[in-house]
Amino acid sequence: MSAELLVRAKAGDGEARMELARAASRAGKRAEADHWIAEAAATGLPAAQFQTGIWKLIGHRGARDVDGGLAIIRAAAAAGEAQANTMLSALAVAPTAPARDWSAAARLLCDAAAGHDPRALLQLALLLPADRKWRETRISLADRAAGKGNPPALYFAGRWLLEDGGQESQALARLALAANNGEPNALKLLRGRRAPAAETASPVFELTDLNWSRIASALQWPHERPLPQPVARNAAPRVVTLNRLLSADECDYVVSRGAPFLKPAPGLASSAMPFGPIETDTLIESLDERLCRALGTDARHAEPLAMLHDRPGQAGALLTDWIDPAQPGGAAEIAARGQRKRSLMLALNDGYDGGETAFPRLGWRFKGKRGDALIWSSTTDDGALDPKAVYEMTPPRLTDRLVLVKRLRDRDQTEGRP
Repeated sequence: MSAELLVRAKAGDGEARMELARAASRAGKRAEADHWIAEAAATGLPAAQFQTGIWKLIGHRGARDVDGGLAIIRAAAAAGEAQANTMLSALAVAPTAPARDWSAAARLLCDAAAGHDPRALLQLALLLPADRKWRETRISLADRAAGKGNPPALYFAGRWLLEDGGQESQALARLALAANNGEPNALKLLRGRRAPAAETASPVFELTDLNWSRIASALQWPHERPLPQPVARNAAPRVVTLNRLLSADECDYVVSRGAPFLKPAPGLASSAMPFGPIETDTLIESLDERLCRALGTDARHAEPLAMLHDRPGQAGALLTDWIDPAQPGGAAEIAARGQRKRSLMLALNDGYDGGETAFPRLGWRFKGKRGDALIWSSTTDDGALDPKAVYEMTPPRLTDRLVLVKRLRDRDQTEGRP
């Protein structure tokens, strides 16, 4: 810790206090980081106020206060904090919003991107049409975010430049930076290159002018695309599959966003990451809505989206998604949140051996390609638990397996959620 920085912080310098908070966070000193953020917010620094607004929203460092948290986040946005507009964009289309407003979300996302927020810039890049007309703009948006050191943006900018051809050195420079920051897609891409990478140059990032109103009018929300035709696999319980429910870019984005937050999943060999109000964003909300539409449900009746990670050699186990009222806590869980009726599992990657989802009582198993989804019912039409819906996630071999999971319940799940 710099003595000069500490002196400035104690003298009331908000930026110095935020620098101390970032240093403490990098060192894993959570309480110290929280202290300095609170001190920085007391000076009126918008970035620190934004963070304290998030705390109120989720109940960190005190009681949860959704309205108070939103008011602080809105004030930070009005003061020019671009991250606040990025979060407001996601909140505008969250299942808990009184009326999900995708036009407002687009405007807020463009405002955040114009303020150089890397998460907003990359989301816009991925929401634009993936065709030749928009390719230069998509790369430019991703590169602006990459220039801020954002690992997912470094991966996408590098991969797109590599696919364009003619800029291999610059593409590899971005991918190397992403991989050095642990970005999983970049690590996989660089490992899979047949030829050894030549010495890379220092990256020079694109800063071309952008027309924000033109970008906003061209956005294509994933949930508005037609759904693929479901393929019936079993009648009772009902099991269907859908090919390419999400695109390769969308799968890579979910992996990149979710991987840093994976933690051991209770009762499973997997690691898991639920996309809560802090981890989600506007693009994730649109992908989530697409999965809800595939499930045939309103987003308010579905559990939050979650990513699961299985490593080679992890033992599989027989699982059920329905909640057994005879098990400890089961009846209370059903009374509080309702029964699980239907589940969706989507493959976020491929290239592994094994790793099927097997239904032993149906004599059937499924292993989709990246972006393919499996949907099955956990209960019968009259709401009874279906014992034939028992399944197993068999262990992958050679490389990891990543999947998205979305579960439908018979009751509104948004009560009490920010």
